[in-house]
Amino acid sequence: MLKLATLWLSLMGLAALAGAASARAGDVVALSTHLSGDAHRTILTIELNRLLNYKVFALDNPYRVVVDLPEVEFRLPKLAGSHGFGVVNDFRYGMVGPGHSRLVITTGVPVLVESAGLLSSDNAGTAQFKIALVATDPQTFTAHLPHRAAKPKVAATDTIDNLVPMPQIANPRRAIPLIVLDPGHGGPDSGAVGPDSADEKNMVLAIGKKARDLLQSGGKFKVLMTRESDVFITLKGRVDFAEQNKADLLVSIHADSTNNSRHWQPVGGATIYTRSETASDEESRLVAMKENMSDQLAGEALPADEGNAVSNIGLDLARTETKALEQVLAEQSVARFSAVMPMTSEPHRSARFYVLKSPEVPAMLAETGYVNNRQDALRLQSAEGQRKLAEAIANAVRAYFTERDKGLATMLGLSLPAPVQ
Repeated sequence: MLKLATLWLSLMGLAALAGAASARAGDVVALSTHLSGDAHRTILTIELNRLLNYKVFALDNPYRVVVDLPEVEFRLPKLAGSHGFGVVNDFRYGMVGPGHSRLVITTGVPVLVESAGLLSSDNAGTAQFKIALVATDPQTFTAHLPHRAAKPKVAATDTIDNLVPMPQIANPRRAIPLIVLDPGHGGPDSGAVGPDSADEKNMVLAIGKKARDLLQSGGKFKVLMTRESDVFITLKGRVDFAEQNKADLLVSIHADSTNNSRHWQPVGGATIYTRSETASDEESRLVAMKENMSDQLAGEALPADEGNAVSNIGLDLARTETKALEQVLAEQSVARFSAVMPMTSEPHRSARFYVLKSPEVPAMLAETGYVNNRQDALRLQSAEGQRKLAEAIANAVRAYFTERDKGLATMLGLSLPAPVQ
């Protein structure tokens, strides 16, 4: 006989909810899920091995309900959450930081959380988390969103120097350059998913680790990774990580898919992307838009628009140098990738990728292939294919620094400080 372990809580104002029992991190297991109800009211049930704490909130653009949890081991079928039912389009889950997991429910219509709670079984040693979602109108949904503080307006009397700190024209040249490798996606954001259910997040993490080992093996580079496990990092967190560590280079590693990702497609090949405010073509704009949705897919709000920063001479000069360095990086990367795999028809493209936004850290985003192209998928998933892609990244990085150190800055009329020993 099931008993109510916590009172069903109506979500007034979609405020955070808390369960009745606590659980040690790593000690909670999700065993199965079930959707029931209809097109107006849908219930998601998750079978657990024990009780846990949780909180619930909603986000828009797109409509989402987010459940933050302690660390949960999701022992669910591979395709759990990929098929919609009722008001639910799909749901995702995974780690979003040490000791923290998240469930993100995407809905096709605006919804309210009618109830959320835990049921415990005396004898079975299990628990159920149930959340009931009811369709509503956009105005009611918006009225129940968490309060969002208005962004402060810039006073007319503020000076440019007060608004934008003067950056260095480049990070001081290190004797051993610091590379940040950024495997995309992670946690509840799986990235592209192939017809064989293989996740982009796992492929690019494996490639990133192999590239790290190759770069560090010669002792000529130091490498940091934005993530080394299946955990989600926000786009801003990735950029901040590179800037705070004063990285000499950021390489974001991804894999692509066509719109019809559930079927094998003839479209394949790698593409190297750099940052530009205007996309080089429509396809690049769509790729950037898709990659920039990473935060939303993992239950985060949209990243702040970085395009409204007040300009100053130092910032503009830093961007000028970074853009020139990225051109060299792209040329070297295309040459190295084309040696191990086919490239797309335009192997170097550009668009407004958020993760490439730093004016101080030269960066590129490598789409290492299409997860729904059979040949690319084999390369992306096999140890040998991952090794070759990692070698392409490592060789591109080495070639980039060789070219950079020939005096690109001098040719641009810029001066750089001497190496820091």
